[in-house]
Amino acid sequence: MADGDPRARRAALAIHALNAEDGHRVLAMLDARQRERVLPVLKELRALGIPGPSTPPTTIKRKENQAPVDAVALLDAATVAQPLAKCSARTVAAILHVAQWPWADDACALLPAQLRLSARSQAQQVAKPAPEFANALCSALLDAARLRRAAAVAMPAPDRSGLLARMVRWRP
Repeated sequence: MADGDPRARRAALAIHALNAEDGHRVLAMLDARQRERVLPVLKELRALGIPGPSTPPTTIKRKENQAPVDAVALLDAATVAQPLAKCSARTVAAILHVAQWPWADDACALLPAQLRLSARSQAQQVAKPAPEFANALCSALLDAARLRRAAAVAMPAPDRSGLLARMVRWRP
């Protein structure tokens, strides 16, 4: 984070401090050029393990008669990106072809660059999945998102409240 636009760094820090839902709303309001400048800084903050706000994860529940596709449409980009990052490019392309997801662009921006590029090239070869296959893909995605949320609740992030104070006092 040493180089780059200081305004983008400030914006990324402000977005990082928001809860996930508000952060995604703010990112959605930015134009593509602004997002391109802010997203690398956000990824760097996450990679460094700098904690964001400690908001309890929302539960992922499907209504009784709700199709898996409809439930997946309600997820946020970060919740979707985590399980997608572990999938093959062809699977990511297939999931993205199921519907016009509101989180598609933001979730793709959170994926590793190689996977994102491979998924885009695979997208040309993948047809829209059959309804049964689309429901199976969405059910698997919902299960993975539930497991991710359950793990976040079972193992909360360590308290690093004194980390910044120690870093500020440290002098080389």
